[in-house]
Amino acid sequence: MSNRDVIGRGLELLAAGLGPFVDTQMTAAVPGGQDWIGVLDARDRSRHGTGRRSSLSDARFLLRVLTEQWRAFNGQLSRAEQSYASELRETGNRWAHGEAFSADDTFRALDTMERLLTAVGAAGQATAIRSLRLGVPPAVTQQEETQPANISACTPTPQTRRLSPQPTGASWARVTRADVIRAIGEYDRLGQDQFLAEHGFGRATAYLLIYDGRSYDSKAVAGVAYKLATGVPLGAHDFSGGIYGAARVLRRLGFEVRNVRDPARHE
Repeated sequence: MSNRDVIGRGLELLAAGLGPFVDTQMTAAVPGGQDWIGVLDARDRSRHGTGRRSSLSDARFLLRVLTEQWRAFNGQLSRAEQSYASELRETGNRWAHGEAFSADDTFRALDTMERLLTAVGAAGQATAIRSLRLGVPPAVTQQEETQPANISACTPTPQTRRLSPQPTGASWARVTRADVIRAIGEYDRLGQDQFLAEHGFGRATAYLLIYDGRSYDSKAVAGVAYKLATGVPLGAHDFSGGIYGAARVLRRLGFEVRNVRDPARHE
């Protein structure tokens, strides 16, 4: 299958898994036992003059419901999990307009579909999506393929730590704010110790990511966000955590990062 075909199959599986969940939550949210699909369609007709009948088998419709009627799902999906639906709406729109998908695009979309399906308890469809995803390896640059072995074989000095090989600028450019929020969501779900252990990072000694009034190990979160965005895992020694690495990436995406070891220092 082409990448577009894979995305199309993924959207079919996504609809099959999301349909029952969305139907249950929306039925409970609409008063008086009304047909909630009919209510939304009537609202669309009054606003836009459209007469199309929406369907539970349409993934794009279900994703629109998840994002526009988000209050109905607040008790079931975290903010990070709801962000999956927002990301996939764009994927669905691109697919509907006949756009091409790279291997990276396809891998990322399938990963997000799997995560959303897991969040709503659709284990069967999530497993099927995973099978599709494993057949679409992400594109990896030659530099990324060769650098981890070189880095892990040495202990960097302060100077080499600043200048140590890092993922290319283009690779970090694929990391979005949504990826970081997804990493934060996993951190919250697992807890600090398990999150760090599973991804091979240590506790931050200086730079902390501050989000919603809570602090997070900035380097670990950035590393996991990179993996979510590209499919390529990074080890703790593959990039720096300070202003030349994780802190810079996170700040570029609009996050607050504090140097708790030297609060008076402005960087």
